[in-house]
Amino acid sequence: MAGAVAIATLLLAVTALGMWHGAGSGDSSSASLAVGTALEPRPTPPLELIDERGTRSALSAFRGKWVVLAPSMTLCHEVCPITTAAFTALTTRLRQAGLANRVAVVEVTVDPWRDTPARLRAYRRLVGANFTLLTGTQAEILRFWKFFGVSYERVPEGNPPDIDWLTHKPETFDVNHTDGLFILDPAGHERMADEGTASVGGDLSPALSRLLDAEGRENLAHPQLPWSPGQLFEDLRQLMSGKVAVTAHYVRRTSPSSSD
Repeated sequence: MAGAVAIATLLLAVTALGMWHGAGSGDSSSASLAVGTALEPRPTPPLELIDERGTRSALSAFRGKWVVLAPSMTLCHEVCPITTAAFTALTTRLRQAGLANRVAVVEVTVDPWRDTPARLRAYRRLVGANFTLLTGTQAEILRFWKFFGVSYERVPEGNPPDIDWLTHKPETFDVNHTDGLFILDPAGHERMADEGTASVGGDLSPALSRLLDAEGRENLAHPQLPWSPGQLFEDLRQLMSGKVAVTAHYVRRTSPSSSD
């Protein structure tokens, strides 16, 4: 599911699209990021969401922690299962490094029509996700992702339609959405963005592999603008160190892209 993707990109004003990654400020004392673009800190608004227990939540619930955030959906067959695998690997790496208490890893849905708390719980049981899953009302999710420049829309389901792994019935629509990830600092400020897709070396658990369609298997083998859990971990450590080259001039816009 999570169908064709419209990439909401951050285009550097002084950089070509093909040179997205790691643009620096010119400060020789600062480090560049491996895959993401370091941003001038920008406070996130107080937007409410809902966790998998049906309890009201928000990004403010993670104040005092760094937050690694990505759009996702439980009925994605192209990219989201790979993101879930990468985030699961990241949480393991954080725990091994003794940083698990300082970082929250979060996926927020781009399918508010179907991703209920009950479905999030079922997805966790199915794939063994070991990080936070959040949803919300249609209005809440729209406001949330608009802030980050993430776009999504309902589109017709393919023929033949994909089968819902929970209900075992044909899906009735698909959702095109932006791929990418974001890092927020403990004060709730956006500090990094990346438009790429996860690379896990072609290795997925059987549960996640079963969710992929043909396009998803191609994305697994050949991710676009790839980032790995290891690279994301290093970007996070660089940001936490306080010595990162900041990109001061950028334009956030939405543009079409190939299938997600």
